[in-house]
Amino acid sequence: MSGLNNLGYFAGILDGEGSFFMEKNRGDLYYPTIACEMTDQDVILSLKKFFGVGYITTLAPRKKNWKTSYRWRVRNGPAVDILNKILKYLSIRRKQKAKFLIQEYKNVVKRN
Repeated sequence: MSGLNNLGYFAGILDGEGSFFMEKNRGDLYYPTIACEMTDQDVILSLKKFFGVGYITTLAPRKKNWKTSYRWRVRNGPAVDILNKILKYLSIRRKQKAKFLIQEYKNVVKRN
């Protein structure tokens, strides 16, 4: 089965290779962020295409024998939307983190 149009496939990639965290902006606000970095550019491009949001950064090799890597990152409301979509596919630890980020986002939205 091709994973290019499969939510479970992309959820699996984010579950295994992704990072879910609160990121501080230039002010004093924190917002939920999803990031995924790997050397497989095609997978990173597919994440952006499938979810339709985020941006990709190309990172030079950090060590002499390492490859170029690519990072897809999504922040704020779009990150929460993705977390809600993939929640049922995530491992226990990732699901707990995703629920935490979703709740934190709701708390920030209520304050504004």
